Amino acid sequence: MNLNIDNNNLLGNLSKAELIDKISALEKQNKQLNQELKYQEQAQFDWSGNLGKWQWDVKENKVHFNEKKIQALGYNLQEIPEGTGFEFFTSKIHPEDYEMVMQNMRNHLYGVSEAYECEYRIKSRNGEWKWFYDRGIIIKRDADKKPLELVGIVFDISSQKKTQEELKSKNAQLTELNENKSLMLSIIAHDLRGPLGALDSLIAEIKDISSLATKTKMLNEFASSIHNLYSLVNNLLEWAAFQKGEFTLNTEELTVYNVAQLAVDHLKLVSDKKNIRVINNINPQAKASFDEKMVLTVFRNLVSNAIKYTKKNGQIELSDKLLDKKIEITVKDNGLGINEETQKNLFSVSSKKSTIGTDGEKGTGLGLVLCKDFIEKNGGSIGVKSKPGKGSAFTFSLPLKN
Repeated sequence: MNLNIDNNNLLGNLSKAELIDKISALEKQNKQLNQELKYQEQAQFDWSGNLGKWQWDVKENKVHFNEKKIQALGYNLQEIPEGTGFEFFTSKIHPEDYEMVMQNMRNHLYGVSEAYECEYRIKSRNGEWKWFYDRGIIIKRDADKKPLELVGIVFDISSQKKTQEELKSKNAQLTELNENKSLMLSIIAHDLRGPLGALDSLIAEIKDISSLATKTKMLNEFASSIHNLYSLVNNLLEWAAFQKGEFTLNTEELTVYNVAQLAVDHLKLVSDKKNIRVINNINPQAKASFDEKMVLTVFRNLVSNAIKYTKKNGQIELSDKLLDKKIEITVKDNGLGINEETQKNLFSVSSKKSTIGTDGEKGTGLGLVLCKDFIEKNGGSIGVKSKPGKGSAFTFSLPLKN
């Protein structure tokens, strides 16, 4: 392009006033061009060579873009008309992100922010949600300073977001492992030391007592303490093995009634001591697919807890309900019940405090955490319904054989 201009020919026919007006107009135009150049330079990011670029004509609502902008969405230039409206892109933004993106754009158009900049999810041609980073600025305005044209860049940050989520998940796992480690140390240091110390003192007292009646009473207390300690140690060891991934799931079709009865029989001495009636009303023919050892542990913990929080001469009932593709088992008692606030944290490892039973029984709350882990491992779920003074009903589900 030839830029050599004969200024004499160009300006020779102009009067002085016209010349002044012309120079003034040229200065104004030069100022505007310099301002637009400044905006253009601001839009040139160091990494823009590898990014999709876009340019939006606000007045005409036409978006011009390079191939990389639409390639990230699974399209090519031949499929998308040149100068298509911005709605083609905004209609694909995730519903949860849409208003945030629009507000970011409004903020820039109305001068609230120096640039339009945000991250959002957008649907690609194959239906996959991708994460985009998008940034743009106004490069041209009209005489009233209203936006006429914006330019910007956009690129796919899905892989970075995936990495962030993986790191977040791993951090959460590490946090949980640290909490579990602290919990285990707390149990070993406090909850095990206490019962063992009490048993040591109890044995010493029995040796010094001559009365048979007193010895018999203390031996009953000794037996109860041994049972509680056994349950505690058993839960601790099983939970530790589960956390380390040492529990191998051995699923088979089994009769639920039989496994429940094993737990009931195992706890008979404890329930007899409080004269609590444990009724197994589960259908003897009902079968489900589960790991016997894990579900036996669940029954043992739920029945043991029911005994612990039920007063003497109370009653516990085990029942079942057949639903679509699963069976629901309920362990219901007429004991103390649980308030709503306590119910929220019953199955959480971070809330391990256990209340005292009706006969002074102690625990750690670890059993219910173990129940939740084992039931979920077997493809089921567990929950509770309870009111203070009205008893509790713990219900868990197990899948039927496919």
